[in-house]
Amino acid sequence: MSELLNKYKVHHIGCAVRSIKESINTYVNTLGFKNVSEVYHLDDIGINACFVELGEGFFIELIEPSSDNSIVNNLLKKGMSYYHIGYKVSGVDSVVKELLEKDFREVSTVLSPAFNNRKCVFMLTPQLQLVELIDSD
Repeated sequence: MSELLNKYKVHHIGCAVRSIKESINTYVNTLGFKNVSEVYHLDDIGINACFVELGEGFFIELIEPSSDNSIVNNLLKKGMSYYHIGYKVSGVDSVVKELLEKDFREVSTVLSPAFNNRKCVFMLTPQLQLVELIDSD
């Protein structure tokens, strides 16, 4: 178990929202969380995102659509909000290769400004749950 905890460090839970501004208001003014990142604009995938720290090193990622064809719009129309968990991993390419051999499917790869343009790979588990692997190297 400790080997897995060292390999996959939970970083965040991704949450689709209609408005980052309104969601930040709830987390800061109602719930009292204080550490909120800047808003990142990922125009190539049609989203805006920011992070609210819920505990030391653990965040909720608030993701709003920035275009009509954003996948986040489809999730919100279906009533889905929490939709992925993000893990920081060392050697993301080798982890992806290992997971592909274990029936995971690669969905997409982005270089995210939220992580200093590090590679982030989205994958589906065999049970169709979405995970994000964030290169920590």
